[in-house]
Amino acid sequence: MTDMHMMPENQGEAGVIAAVRHVNAMQDRPDLIITGGDSHHLGMSRTREQMEWMSERLRKAWSAENSIPVEHTLGNHDVWGWTRSRSLARGDELEYGKAWAADALEIRAPYRVIDRAGWRIVILDSIQSLRDSYMLRLDPFEGEQTQFDWLERTLATTPIHMPVCIVSHGPILGAGLLMSDANVELADRPSIELGPASMHLDAHRLIELFERVPRVRLCLSGHIHVRDVISYNGVTYVCSGAVSGAWWRTREADRAQRASRETSGLPRIGRAEAGYEIVDLFSDGTVETRYQLLGWQGQA
Repeated sequence: MTDMHMMPENQGEAGVIAAVRHVNAMQDRPDLIITGGDSHHLGMSRTREQMEWMSERLRKAWSAENSIPVEHTLGNHDVWGWTRSRSLARGDELEYGKAWAADALEIRAPYRVIDRAGWRIVILDSIQSLRDSYMLRLDPFEGEQTQFDWLERTLATTPIHMPVCIVSHGPILGAGLLMSDANVELADRPSIELGPASMHLDAHRLIELFERVPRVRLCLSGHIHVRDVISYNGVTYVCSGAVSGAWWRTREADRAQRASRETSGLPRIGRAEAGYEIVDLFSDGTVETRYQLLGWQGQA
């Protein structure tokens, strides 16, 4: 259940409640819910009071409507205060940055391992600061590569017969983002160009690791609000859509808003309809996935 985007706008609270109810009403209920990040909306630029409003309502929705175990992933919208000019954060608050999300979502560690039914599920932290914004990468460009080294050790010590599912907010490898996020046909240099917040900047390094230590069968992500499935080098990469769809708007409203503010070099592809990914992990290491629509009517 990625990109829920609890927000005061667009009936976001009602949408989140409906989504949690939808999963809990399934006849074949899942053993585990994993959120893919961005449970909040615009956390980097919201004030602390606005973040408290969203976090309080998220907690109420999960507490009142859900009885299935949940593991949360950190998304860029869950981080508080990095855009200081708008969030009014100083930067020295105890809850500044990722600490806010860890507390609000009860994340015991931003990257961690969950073993379930013969599978190893590895939840990663895709979000690293970049000036007053962020980039998608396991570690900063400079300094120790702590998370990557941890992942390498984790895969190396996983039994050879134990399949691994990787969960990250940002796609490690994706195709839909080329249609939704890329600059195309730039006037001064014809090309297709992605920014630092579309796909993992360390994708080549990660895919080389998956090939060198062959345990990973599935990589799940969100972030783009466009669903695509890629099979590459024996690994299936599923970028799910979004629980909030086009941020709780209709696809038509989303296209219109994007067209009004974007330059001619950016595509105006509509985002996913509101929904979530149903993932079946089998003991032989095979995977089946499908996108379940919520049937939610977005705001026009």
